[in-house]
This record gives sequence, C-alpha cells and structure tokens, in this order.
Amino acid sequence: VAKDFTKAFELYNKAAELGHGKAAYSVGNCYEFGEGVAKDDKKAFEFYKKAADLGYDYGYNAVGNMYRNGKGVEKDEKKAFEWYQKAAEKSVPSAVYNIGYAYEAGEGVEKDEAKAIEWYTKAANQGMADAQWRLGNIYNNMKDYESAFKWYLKAANQDHSNAQVNLGALYSDGRGVPQDYKKAYE
Repeated sequence: VAKDFTKAFELYNKAAELGHGKAAYSVGNCYEFGEGVAKDDKKAFEFYKKAADLGYDYGYNAVGNMYRNGKGVEKDEKKAFEWYQKAAEKSVPSAVYNIGYAYEAGEGVEKDEAKAIEWYTKAANQGMADAQWRLGNIYNNMKDYESAFKWYLKAANQDHSNAQVNLGALYSDGRGVPQDYKKAYE
C-alpha cells in the first residue's frame, strides 16, 4: 500500500483503544514526531505511559526518554532512570545503554564509572554500536588502549562514524595497536 501516516495513526489509535501496548507506543511515536497527527509531546507521553502500563517493553524506555528530556512532562532525571531500569528488566537494549549513560553522566543517579562500564558492556554485547563507542571512549580516557581499540573496532564495523575516527587516531598514534598510517587513513 502507499505510505499514509494519517491512516496508520488512525489504525494504531483504534488498536490502542482496544488495549494493544505496541499500538499505544506507536501512537506515542506519531504524536512525538508529528506523523499523521499534529506533534504533541504531552499526548506522546500519555500514550508511551499507556504502552508501559500495558506491559509493552519499549514503552518503559520511551517514558524514561520523555522524563530525561522534559518532553510532555516535567524533566526528572531520577524518574527517567527508574523507567530505564524497568525497561532494562525487560531486556530493552537501548534502556540498558541509557542506564550506562546515566551512570557516566550522573543523571538521576550518582556518577559511577564502574557501573557505567558494566551497563555499557551489557548493551555493547547486545550489539549496540553507541555503547561500544562509549566503552571505547572510557577505556581510551583510562589509557587502556587495547580495550579502547577492541570496542572502537566493533562499533566502527557497524559504520559508527565517531568510532571510525577514534579507531583511525589509535592507528595513527600507535596506541593499542602497532602504528599503521594506511589503516589510520582507511
């Protein structure tokens, strides 16, 4: 069928009214990004919350994002962290990453690099390129260049441009790997 955001919104909304969690999440997306309906962060939050209340995994993470960014609800980093924890319990990789970020940045919890590494590693092992890149950054700052190289390479192989730049720098400087200008250029 032809792409039709308005029709998609109508159908998602009908399913959400019937108690379908993924549909409620999709309605939230429509409101958050203005697809098929006028952009409305408060409505987006409402439907993400409904999705979470219906047990839809990604609804928990979306509610956390809304609290973290103060979209449709008052900004509250502690509540964001709590929602990320709920999503992580349901194995939502982006929530696992968000918990790592919260610990790294001290958002909603006390800053804790060891816990950031722990949570980023969980997300990285699930294939999240951003988590792999952030681990590379942490290890690079700790001057553990072999570990930094390992994580940058994993992210770079997923076309993560920042990781590719960092990997090039390691090759150029000979940190964690033998110096190799050709590989740095690549």
